[in-house]
Amino acid sequence: MQRMTSQKRIILDFLRESKAHPSATDVFLSVQKKLPQISQATVYRILDGFVEDKIIQSIAGKSTRFDGNVKTHQHFICNNCDTIIDIFDKRIENYLNNKKASVQNGRVESFNVDFRGQCAKCKQLN
Repeated sequence: MQRMTSQKRIILDFLRESKAHPSATDVFLSVQKKLPQISQATVYRILDGFVEDKIIQSIAGKSTRFDGNVKTHQHFICNNCDTIIDIFDKRIENYLNNKKASVQNGRVESFNVDFRGQCAKCKQLN
């Protein structure tokens, strides 16, 4: 784990407060308001380090997005507008934890589940 600099703290605070699952560009533009001197490359490097250290999650959609909530949950990703919605369902979590125990050729250390489809807003438009 790397040292927590003020730049990293501001980025992490932003991600933990955001429910929008921002892209790296969104993070950069927001953080730049507090840290005008920060470069886009620095933000990208910090985000990559946070993902590697499992401090945040990255979510693959039309673009990579980030989630400061690392508690067990799933995501619903809209195929049209790329909105990402958190899903907290104990039934899904329990099912996956039971499946994790049944893997025979190794040990499962983590898993991600993404549901994809149309969000309610896009469904209304069609």
